[in-house]
Amino acid sequence: MTVVELHGDIDIATAGEVCLHLAGVTARPRVGLLLDLRPVTFFDCQGLRVLVLAQRRTLEQRGRLYVVCDAPQILRLLDITGLRSLLQPAVTIRRALADTDARPRRSP
Repeated sequence: MTVVELHGDIDIATAGEVCLHLAGVTARPRVGLLLDLRPVTFFDCQGLRVLVLAQRRTLEQRGRLYVVCDAPQILRLLDITGLRSLLQPAVTIRRALADTDARPRRSP
């Protein structure tokens, strides 16, 4: 399992760099990637794009993406776009990993 903790703003200025980093992380087969969004201070549509691309890449590699998020603003964006049901974010790392066997894999 690879844990990536994102910090600060995830927007048009930073999303490209984040995507490049995550592309490297998700290049191996059956990757387990946990994205911790709790330290993120700003998140917009580019952040949503980062999540969708990470989800797609992990599924292509027959891996699994876990998202940890407790920020109401980010969770609201996920709700509005329908991504919350796809990504199924947990509020803690422990909860995300505990739900591993109970959560079905979903494709975008």
